[in-house]
Amino acid sequence: MTLQQLKYVVTVAETGTITEAANRLYISQPSLTNAIRELEKEMKITIFLRTNKGIILSKEGEDFLGYARQVLEQAGLRVRTLYVGGGTPTTLSASQLDRLLAAAEAHLPLAGCREMTVEAGRPDTITREKLEVLREHGIERISINPQTMSDQVLQAIGRRHTARDIREAFCTAREVDFACINMDLIAGLPQDSVEGFRDSLEEVLALRPENITVHTLAMKKGSRLMEEGGALPSGEETGRMVDLSLEVLEGAGYRPYYLYRQKYMSGGLENVSWCLPGTENHYNIIMMEELQSVLSLGAGGVTKLVDRSSGRIVRLTNPKYPHDYLAMSAKVLEQKDEILRFYREV
Repeated sequence: MTLQQLKYVVTVAETGTITEAANRLYISQPSLTNAIRELEKEMKITIFLRTNKGIILSKEGEDFLGYARQVLEQAGLRVRTLYVGGGTPTTLSASQLDRLLAAAEAHLPLAGCREMTVEAGRPDTITREKLEVLREHGIERISINPQTMSDQVLQAIGRRHTARDIREAFCTAREVDFACINMDLIAGLPQDSVEGFRDSLEEVLALRPENITVHTLAMKKGSRLMEEGGALPSGEETGRMVDLSLEVLEGAGYRPYYLYRQKYMSGGLENVSWCLPGTENHYNIIMMEELQSVLSLGAGGVTKLVDRSSGRIVRLTNPKYPHDYLAMSAKVLEQKDEILRFYREV
């Protein structure tokens, strides 16, 4: 028995039809019917009676419905923040983004959600139509990540966009009425210099985003930069870029609100996110503090369950690659049962 199956039962009972329930849950009718039949077989009861007039609860089903609602309420985690990212979701089309966010609204308790972010990422994936879809679904915060405002450096790292594309994407986002925009810069990129990094900082500041994250270049195994190199600034130069960011951003009224390190970072430095007062990204703080559970959906995601009373943390890892994730969907759903077991224990 899974939480998802319990939700299916409650939704069918509320709508009175498999068709309407399937539409609300964004799954096919056969999948919904099979899931309920498997649950009935497992529990050795008949939850729903199929009649000429439709589907109705059996007496056993009425009792089970009460149990299902109780379990869902006890497990009743509330979504504090929603973060769609860990890549570039805006590579999806506008209609695909609409479908994704509609499914999130159907399956997640977002009524009390205080912050919803989509990592738009590369400017060459951003269109007005996509931004309008995000706003229609209540997304108020996005990331537009230039990495640098130097066309020469962008070309050196294989980016297809230009500094002009970045400015245009940012202006379009403002026109569509995004209240909070984050922009990422990277210190230590190939063919960059301290003065070039200063120019990038000044250009980004001219746009006045609410959040600016200054990353230090991390050389990942298997990457083209790791294998080929390419006129990288020294660790000392990269350190001067990071020091410069502190000076310039503090002078412009920004404040640091979270910091983290990764492997293979130039100069042994760190990533620091800055914000204008009152615009902190709560999701980033939650991730760093490890004081709140994070439920991850999709390939490569890692769910983190936190028991604050004992400090115990349980991590559940999804298959990394999309084709593996889809092929192993049944196993992924089974793994989610561990979430219910975790919260029963705490």
